[in-house]
Amino acid sequence: MSGKTKATKHVERATPVLRDPRKTDAEMVQATRTKSQAMKASPDWAQAVEVQSAVTAWNTAADELQASSQEIAAAKEVLSANRQPHGAGFGQIRHPHGATFSPGSWGHPQAA
Repeated sequence: MSGKTKATKHVERATPVLRDPRKTDAEMVQATRTKSQAMKASPDWAQAVEVQSAVTAWNTAADELQASSQEIAAAKEVLSANRQPHGAGFGQIRHPHGATFSPGSWGHPQAA
């Protein structure tokens, strides 16, 4: 080796990393809110116009995700409240040949 160093062009290779948990919708929304607030608190926030528009878009997406999650939770609650146990609402069912069946005994006809 000659000891000379080659002049190379400096290239920035920043990789964004988000270490907050993001498995559930609520965690995704919380991570977005936390990072947005931290970015807005930065002294460089006023000059970062592109970042401001990106953060606005992230927050809009987080709002939509939160609203969808709440709607889904409400629908699941209504569904579970309206769910009846298996066989509820069925009386005895008469087979065309005269045998009757009651819920829970589908395979065992009872004599009419």
